[in-house]
Amino acid sequence: MKNIRMGVLLHFYQPYFQSPHVLQKIVEQCYRPIFRFVRNSGIGFAFTANINYSLLELLKKYGYDDVLGDIKYCVQNNLIELVGTAAYHPIIPLVPIKHAGIQIAEDSLKKKFMGITANSKGFFFPEMAFSKKSLPLLHKLGFNWTVIEDIAVPEELVPCDHIICHNGFNILLRSSHWSEYIWNKGICFDEFAAKINCELPDWTRGKQAYIIIAMDAETFGHHISWLNEAFLFPLLLNWGNGKVISRMEELIQTFPHKEEA
Repeated sequence: MKNIRMGVLLHFYQPYFQSPHVLQKIVEQCYRPIFRFVRNSGIGFAFTANINYSLLELLKKYGYDDVLGDIKYCVQNNLIELVGTAAYHPIIPLVPIKHAGIQIAEDSLKKKFMGITANSKGFFFPEMAFSKKSLPLLHKLGFNWTVIEDIAVPEELVPCDHIICHNGFNILLRSSHWSEYIWNKGICFDEFAAKINCELPDWTRGKQAYIIIAMDAETFGHHISWLNEAFLFPLLLNWGNGKVISRMEELIQTFPHKEEA
C-alpha cells in the first residue's frame, strides 16, 4: 500500500418505523460489536461514519444506552470522523430545499439529546443522491465536503490523485469497484489486501493516490454474518490509526484540488 491513502465510510441507518426485533438483531450483530471494538481495541482512528438521527432515536427509545455511550466516546475521542446528514434519510434532490434544510437541522438534535456532535465538516447525502442545487444550503450550514459514487461523473474525471471541487465544495468519490468486492463478493481482508497490492500499481502508476470504500455498516455482521471478523476488524487493525486509513478531511488537505463542472 505504498503511496496509497484510503478513506472508509460506513453508513449507519435504520428508519424510524423499524421493528424492535429487527433492530435488536442489528444491534447485536453489527452496531454493538463495531463500536465496542473501535473503543477497546486501541487502534486509534478507525473510519468515517454517517449515523442518522432516526437510528439514534431508536437506540435511545429501546434502551441501547451502551451503544449510544460507545458512539459518543468514539466521536469525542476522534476514533471516528462523524459527518452531518438529514435526520430521516430523505432523498435530498427529490424534496423541496426548505424541507431538506429542516431535516438537516433536525439531525443536529443528536447533540441536544445524546451529546453526540459531528466532528467534521462533511455531509452525507442519503443514498449518495447528490444535487448541486443543495450546495449553497450546505455551504450556509457550514459543510464543505461530501462523498458520492464515482459512476456519477464521466470516467475520465475519476481521480486517484486529486479532489474534485465545485464552487469551493469538495467532492470525494467512492470507488464502486473496490467497495463491491466487500459488500457483494464478501472477500476477506487478506484477499482484499493482496488484490489491492497487485492491481493498484497499474492504476496509480506509482504516484500518490487515494481510494474510498463506502457501504452500509449493516453489511458487517448483519447482512454478512462473518464479515466483521474476516474483513472489518483485520482491516482496522492492520491499516487503521493513520497507517493507510485516513480521515476524509486529511485526504482533502493532502491531495491537490481541481475545479470541475
